[in-house]
Amino acid sequence: MANTAVDILARPTSLSGLQSAYEPWTYLYSMIRRELSKQLGGFFRVDVGGDLSRVCEEAREESPLTPVDEAVDQVTRILAPHAGMPPNRLRELVAYFADHGDRNLSHLHSVAARDPELLQRGYTKGQILAAANAVLGARPRHWEASILGEVIRDRDWTPAASPAHWRAIEKFGRRMRQPEGTDVQEFARAG
Repeated sequence: MANTAVDILARPTSLSGLQSAYEPWTYLYSMIRRELSKQLGGFFRVDVGGDLSRVCEEAREESPLTPVDEAVDQVTRILAPHAGMPPNRLRELVAYFADHGDRNLSHLHSVAARDPELLQRGYTKGQILAAANAVLGARPRHWEASILGEVIRDRDWTPAASPAHWRAIEKFGRRMRQPEGTDVQEFARAG
């Protein structure tokens, strides 16, 4: 953990973030947790809780996680009836977020909404943000409604088991059908 902290502190963007943080130690702790999660396999592989040593031990043990490609297919099947687009197009979006799940999820939503590759493929910013909120979960507590995260942790999981996830799916369906003129900043804040 000490090496991870030193590595984080050596990054100019991290250091400037720490210097401007209201509670620098809390901010550093959350950055260490996020970095350790990435090192242990990314956001969708490990939920780094309070006891980092316990999480590191558990990550070493064999875990019955759903393979990411299989999880992408399952999430696509869950969201397809609500998407208003062909399943292969929706799968592209879901796969994009699975492939980038090791990044800072707090920024991935807005980064994806500006991604030239996604925009050139004809996805609107509203569609990208709607998919991000359903697939990754909304800020600030992504894991509470991340459909991809749940499917990876439990191959047999269904959204009916969770009111929070079901609400995320309903919200996804409404947002996918909104006209393109929707204010993207408001859209992102709404989670």
